[in-house]
Amino acid sequence: MSENPTKPNEILDEELIAYLDGELPADEARQLERRLASEATLRNRLHELERTWEMLELLPKSQPTRAFTASTLSMVALTVEQDIQKVERRTNWSTVAWWLGGAVAAVAASLAAFLTTHSQLEQPNRELARDLPVIEHLDEYRYVDNLDFLQRLDQEGLFVTEEGDAL
Repeated sequence: MSENPTKPNEILDEELIAYLDGELPADEARQLERRLASEATLRNRLHELERTWEMLELLPKSQPTRAFTASTLSMVALTVEQDIQKVERRTNWSTVAWWLGGAVAAVAASLAAFLTTHSQLEQPNRELARDLPVIEHLDEYRYVDNLDFLQRLDQEGLFVTEEGDAL
């Protein structure tokens, strides 16, 4: 604690109250005691707080009624029950989200495996479909001795399919 006489009243009061309650750390308590020995206004404020505490002790102590105790316990029980329900709802939603995420991941993995397998199995069929025009005319091509002859026939448009594409 610094030796600052311009310290705000609230902070000073908190320190004095902590001192009165015996809650101030030993080194801070020694510093405050040195200030109390040298500052009359600080001593007066400490005495005011002591008198306030003494007056509070003189007030009659009220005893809670059974109804007050029962209603307080009911409110606590209701609050605890609501907290438990919130936790259960959060737990339920997190469990549902976890399972849903797992299902989505499983579906995505299955779809990726299917597409990869399908692509690999369809590869020979695509090659056959690409080579189908040649395969259809394979018997005719056996009698051709020269590839240049076939290329000239293709340039003249003799190998046009029904869709209009050249073979």
